[in-house]
Amino acid sequence: MDNVVYDKRFHDLVDTRPLWMASDKFGFPEGPVFLPSGYVIFSDILHEEIIRFYPPFWFGKERVNSGGANGNTLDLQGRLISCEGTLRQLTRREHDGSITVLASHYDGKPLNATNDVVVKNDGAIYFTDPYFMGSEESWLAPSLAAQDACGVYRLDPKGALKRLHGGIEKPNGLAFSPDEKTLYVVNSADNAVYAFAVKADGSLANKKTWLEMGHGLKPAGDGMKVDTQGNAYVTGPGGVWVADGDGTPLGVISVPTQCTNVAFYGWDSKLLFITAPPAVYVIRLKVPGISVIDRIRS
Repeated sequence: MDNVVYDKRFHDLVDTRPLWMASDKFGFPEGPVFLPSGYVIFSDILHEEIIRFYPPFWFGKERVNSGGANGNTLDLQGRLISCEGTLRQLTRREHDGSITVLASHYDGKPLNATNDVVVKNDGAIYFTDPYFMGSEESWLAPSLAAQDACGVYRLDPKGALKRLHGGIEKPNGLAFSPDEKTLYVVNSADNAVYAFAVKADGSLANKKTWLEMGHGLKPAGDGMKVDTQGNAYVTGPGGVWVADGDGTPLGVISVPTQCTNVAFYGWDSKLLFITAPPAVYVIRLKVPGISVIDRIRS
């Protein structure tokens, strides 16, 4: 499949070498992240597992009975943070392998279905909590959806949870700009990415539409990451949309099936790992992504 190019700057970001499929043997892969151990892990929501991928071909199980883990990232101490959608909670895997529940309720009521997560350099954790969950994006029955909105939340380093925004119909993937002054949130309902200004206290302001990927087109927008120059890689209709720091589409990395998320990996952060049920793919980039392992503090 040929990539779609809207702007010649696309070629400054994406290598000419073709997309490589590492495997197509999974249920519903999501939430990839590169670990300091030198391998990628990702969720298989359908089988409630977290999979370990050692390039180029070796796969194993990092965790079973994952609680329907969806999005994953690392905190500043290198611990795995996961959105367990089925169990409606945000968790942290400690260095000894034990699981700590960081958040499961807001305002005394259970969360909906935690979806994706990112950690700021001050240690605060931001995550999305829409009504839909699982590999089919099934919706919670109204009687089971305790929260009155699909929220974007911030868990501060002291453990206080605050809903920052409740007005996005299907909040999904999220990412910070390189200077962390902007938080991007994908709305799967309208294939758009919103940009929020991040205030000094960690709250959000000045919501605006930053990228539009075609209202009503399928599959819907899902996950995203941002590289060191501020360019974004957003999964959406046709593959991975590449946009500059102003939200101008530069092109689409064409992928044969629905894309759910992406992650930078490799010691130079120039490989893009793509989850696209039932497969996972890799493509080389020319600009390094923002690495989650470079900022780990001892």
